[in-house]
Amino acid sequence: MDENKRLVVLELKNGEDRYVVQQLTRYCDALLEHKPFADRVDYAQPVRLIAITPKFHRDNFTNRKYHGLLFQFLQLASVLSEANLNLQLKDIDNERISHV
Repeated sequence: MDENKRLVVLELKNGEDRYVVQQLTRYCDALLEHKPFADRVDYAQPVRLIAITPKFHRDNFTNRKYHGLLFQFLQLASVLSEANLNLQLKDIDNERISHV
């Protein structure tokens, strides 16, 4: 859940997967049907669905385009900076980069 008590579903992939949108949709449906976190989550708010993967298949963009849910695509990369290994997350839509 995020800071506004909105449900957030993350799907982390270690490679390209053309069905990540459908998988997130199934998770969302199950959570909305059963509402397992009803004491902490505001289910009246739209669910955020976040796919994290090193590479997105072009079908992911088509599936997201014609879907009514809120999807965020983050591209994952490992980046060596000096002596540190960092994980980089790049938002595909606005190209904002975060490091972990």
